Amino acid sequence: LSHLLHPNVLIIFACKSVMASLKMGCTKFSSFGLAVFAARGVLARDWVDESLVIGLFALKLLERFSDADDQRMSVYGEYYGTIANFSTPFQLCCERLNHGKEIGLFHGNHMGAIWNGNFFLHSGLLAAIELSKLQKECKYQEGIVEGDKDQYFGTTAAYTDLVKNTLDILTGDKPFSGRIEGDWPCPGANVIRYEFLKKYHHSVRAFWTRDFSQCVWCTSFLEDMYKNLPTSIMIKFYGGLAGYCLSESETENSMIDVAIATMKEKEAKCAHNFRNKRLLLKAEKLSRAGEVEEADIAYLSAIEAACKARFVHEQGLACELAAAHYSRNGGEDGLRRDLLQQALECYKNWGCKPRVEYIAKMIAEL
Repeated sequence: LSHLLHPNVLIIFACKSVMASLKMGCTKFSSFGLAVFAARGVLARDWVDESLVIGLFALKLLERFSDADDQRMSVYGEYYGTIANFSTPFQLCCERLNHGKEIGLFHGNHMGAIWNGNFFLHSGLLAAIELSKLQKECKYQEGIVEGDKDQYFGTTAAYTDLVKNTLDILTGDKPFSGRIEGDWPCPGANVIRYEFLKKYHHSVRAFWTRDFSQCVWCTSFLEDMYKNLPTSIMIKFYGGLAGYCLSESETENSMIDVAIATMKEKEAKCAHNFRNKRLLLKAEKLSRAGEVEEADIAYLSAIEAACKARFVHEQGLACELAAAHYSRNGGEDGLRRDLLQQALECYKNWGCKPRVEYIAKMIAEL
């Protein structure tokens, strides 16, 4: 529990574990130390390739021991919850995290199950899992948390409640009410991580409910965040797109080039997760700069890439923004209607009621 009370303790334990394994030989317990070292020590310092190598070694090490399932959930949480986002499709990360949760429940390790479950819910938003399904999983997660609500001083309940409220807002069960209030239940390392997640969830809620000023506000905290967490990367993505919704001037959108550069860097390692995002950011920049033909191609490519990656939410977003592009540049109403209809179907399939209502209104006004 001491890592909750001091930011550096978990990293120190991980380093000690790796040093002991190098000196005395590996055991099944070495895998968790390696995974933590890779995720929180190496990845946090922007050494992505090195973190992937060490994380994969931690996974492979589990296969050497027939009784390592009690460690698997912890390794899965660290690896598939953070590191693998830059090499593995988000959907596969979700499958592994859900498997880690079930292993934790089987072994009676509720903390391991909850941790994998929370990572699953966060990754599920990235993977475009249907929101109603995520709500069901979240309700199941709440039941597990309720069994030991004070686990780790209430931190597990705080994480789960954060995801639940975001899902409720995206499905229209709750209104978006602005900034997320409330403090972390205890001091220490996870205060930082929780604050990151609060800004990320604020950005998600604001973007999909079209409160773009709030979305842009979240980008002002990026310097304080670990640059290689999926949360900070998505804040850049949402902020880059939201900036154009506040201003017609490309020069006023300071986040767009940063977001494009970040997506390009991540796309080189995992095109499945990041290619469609880069193309959509590029399309918006081209469109706002008046480069209409190039933007046409970029929007089409973004739609195709999102469809191929099975990111139905971002496929809908690309269709919606493409329709806005044609509206700005005198496109035919029929083409705009087709794109908006595609966006509507995508948002319905995802289950995002605020966007469904907005697009339905747009179609009715054509």
